[in-house]
Amino acid sequence: MIHLADLIAATGARPQSRNIPERLARFCRNAREASPGDLYVALDAASQLRVEQALETGASAALCETWNGIPHAPVLTVPDPKVAIRNYAQFAIRNFGTEIVAIASVEPDASITALLSKILSNRFDVFRPVKPIKDPSDLWLSLGGLHPGHDLALIDLSDYPPEVLEDFTKVVSPRVVLLPQNSKRAGKFPPYVGPIEKALADSIMPGGHFVVSASERAAAPKYHNRLDPITYGIDSDSHISATCIRRCRDSMEFTLSVDGNRATAHLNAQVTSEPDSAVAAAAVAAALEMDVNEIASAISSTGPTPETAADDGASASVHTVNADGPVWINIDLRAVESNVRRILEVVGRDIQLFAVIKADGYGHGAQRIAAAALRGGVSGFAVSRLSEVPNLRGAGITAPILVLGHTPPAHARWAVSADCQPTVFDRRGIDSLRRAASSMGKILPVHLKIDTGMGRLGATPDDAPGLAEYIVGLDSLELAGVMTHLGRAGESDKTHSKGQLAVFDRALSEIRSRGIDPGIVHAANTAAAIHIPESRYDMVRCGIAVYGLDPSLESPLPGGFSPAVTMSARVAQVKKLPAGTYVSYGSAGKLERDSTIAVVGAGYGDGFRRGPNSWGPVLVRGRKAQVVGNVCMEMFMIDVTDIPGVKQGDEVVLIGTQSGETLSAYEAAHRVGTISYEIITQMLPRLRDDWQSST
Repeated sequence: MIHLADLIAATGARPQSRNIPERLARFCRNAREASPGDLYVALDAASQLRVEQALETGASAALCETWNGIPHAPVLTVPDPKVAIRNYAQFAIRNFGTEIVAIASVEPDASITALLSKILSNRFDVFRPVKPIKDPSDLWLSLGGLHPGHDLALIDLSDYPPEVLEDFTKVVSPRVVLLPQNSKRAGKFPPYVGPIEKALADSIMPGGHFVVSASERAAAPKYHNRLDPITYGIDSDSHISATCIRRCRDSMEFTLSVDGNRATAHLNAQVTSEPDSAVAAAAVAAALEMDVNEIASAISSTGPTPETAADDGASASVHTVNADGPVWINIDLRAVESNVRRILEVVGRDIQLFAVIKADGYGHGAQRIAAAALRGGVSGFAVSRLSEVPNLRGAGITAPILVLGHTPPAHARWAVSADCQPTVFDRRGIDSLRRAASSMGKILPVHLKIDTGMGRLGATPDDAPGLAEYIVGLDSLELAGVMTHLGRAGESDKTHSKGQLAVFDRALSEIRSRGIDPGIVHAANTAAAIHIPESRYDMVRCGIAVYGLDPSLESPLPGGFSPAVTMSARVAQVKKLPAGTYVSYGSAGKLERDSTIAVVGAGYGDGFRRGPNSWGPVLVRGRKAQVVGNVCMEMFMIDVTDIPGVKQGDEVVLIGTQSGETLSAYEAAHRVGTISYEIITQMLPRLRDDWQSST
């Protein structure tokens, strides 16, 4: 995440308008691929000519050498963009507190980088810049995605030319440098490798480590004068070694030794077929003070990734389909905008509305939902986790963002820099945020949460007044709000909810009696905002209503709301089958009559639930058709005997409306045995790459 203030401080960039977002997601150098949140960087004269194209494509801002184009465009200028991005990368590394792990290899080995990333992610928040490398500037461009929450940045230096590696040693002081074994080297260095590797080793931060294979250590015994390398190898006396290697068809088992301590590791052969890579990754993890059992467990739990999976004829990467594919969704952003306006009509325009867009906007896509909700009139947003904030800030969202969940003390500095409003409920959390904000010279707004009877996150009503008093006495924190959450607002009987509100009111009264302004007071989710007027206070937090779905059967939405999502699939085949035929897996789908069966190209792999109960009917040619037999991973079958004319390619609506007939997410969830929230948050992210948003 790129903070505009940081970018200006690091590069001296000059904004050419006031329309530049305070937060940007990353650097982008391809005008045709620019998307919301991107800062397009024109590195040369040719890309300078594409600035307007990048902005039209979707970039939120651009960085270039000169600008005489569209007035008031979100553009910054610098004397030399290449120098600017290098300076920003240097600023980010030095100021965010992220430590660098560098892999210095002549012969690229994606399996080491991928496996090491998986192992380290078990303990650290790891940033891994995107490859492949097209230009020396890509190293610095890739660091635009770095943010203060990252503990480590894992940088693979293979494929970079010597001059870039030399520049790297001037800018970065890594905590760990790994020199893997290289078959291409065959015991002697190419002309430039020795000096560069020595420079990398000499650039390591005080207390850092140089990790080298035993064979490389033997070939070049003295890289520099400051550190004794950590060595690794197979069946060796190295600091980290693998012994007792036993191979089978799809995995291998070995004994991992770290400074004499041993543990058994199981390595998936699709991750790598060579134990050398695993031991190299283990050596770096050991240098970062992970113990042998932790490392072995991480290796054993690592499966294949798109970079390391073997080519068995199937794509290892996610396969996305277009609107002509077997299954797709539509997100109507106009419905979101209209739903927000309808909520404000119900609760009153003097009440603030925070749209809840946790879980990536309930699966709809948080960035686009946020933009539509802002057009509808929301005052801010609520998410569950701190990690959701950069996605919104990077898209240019500047409205307040409330983080409803727990912010671990280790992420306190990230919370301060992320421009959000964390939720607090105990002294430990308050103190961690206080220390972080104070050390960074900031005042952080926080919301105090009170548990009034849900038994989930929150301070007790007795403790809350004291915590509020403690917060207002701190120079680095601001009590921006006091809140609670109602656990049974969706039930027809509102007795429990009103009891919670009574407890909340007593706590608020005690807080105010101490001369404390509680800030924004809020308690209502969608069901409460619609059906319990006294719960509205200063603000309501609505999620499911934003997407046009009923919170429950007992607390439906009033008129004027529209579901934002439609899910559809296509008929793949139509066939006639005789009575007595079993359809799909198991014995659940025995036909009682001669039937016409349509095979539909969607399944539980797309979130079309198999159980615990049947999904129920779907719509084809405007009529309801029942699912026959068990839903498969990527297909299910429907009985269309009584629906004439069904053919291959016909649209089948799983959620939505067709020819006046409607199937809601709530109805489907009720039949399956869950809630609509689970249906959409599981279904939509799998398919959203294929959406065609109505605009």
